[in-house]
Amino acid sequence: MNETSPLQLLRVSTPTQSRLTFCDATPRDLKRWIANLPKANIGETARLLYQAIGELNLLLTPSENRLQLLELLRPEVYYVCKHLERHFLQQAIVLDERSRKIVNLCQALQSHLAMGYKQIVARIVPKFTKDRARLLSTALQRAMHALNGPLLRATELYSPVPEGLWLDLHQLYRIACQHRLQHQSVSDDLVSQVQQLSAEQTYVVALLLGASRSNQLRQGQIAR
Repeated sequence: MNETSPLQLLRVSTPTQSRLTFCDATPRDLKRWIANLPKANIGETARLLYQAIGELNLLLTPSENRLQLLELLRPEVYYVCKHLERHFLQQAIVLDERSRKIVNLCQALQSHLAMGYKQIVARIVPKFTKDRARLLSTALQRAMHALNGPLLRATELYSPVPEGLWLDLHQLYRIACQHRLQHQSVSDDLVSQVQQLSAEQTYVVALLLGASRSNQLRQGQIAR
């Protein structure tokens, strides 16, 4: 029996659009758009980022350009999610409707971010060459790191992990191993204590979190 390839199991949407509506699909124009985000209004900023990433995931664009655009949006997504956490962490275990909607928004933001990086993986892998190793390594690590966000949030809230998240994590790691990129370090300004992370290190973080007895820990302890 032939084993199903990890790329076949990886959940990836197919781009269909030729342009973005909110800016030109260039790093320069996206930087300008980001600079004008209403950071004082976190809710509105989150809404705009959600729409922007959704559009980007529908955009037909080279992988190198997609990576540059995602790398600009990535810190903004994490900034927004961090500021929205106060609405649902250290609160009552049973969240009210507004808090649940905010949780869902944070989960969706990071899941959509992961989707963008997975699209790069899906495009590169079928015709992989060594000169694309750095690009693929970065996309793999970023996709896994983005998925770790919803995993951590679900753990902190003692709620179910988003459907398909573990499947994607496992397939991304399988792809990294198949191309011998699991130990390739990637610079990451969004992680604490270290400056670089490999796909394997990012994967191990998820495994340790999944294996932990989170129901016996406080929310603050889980995050640490």
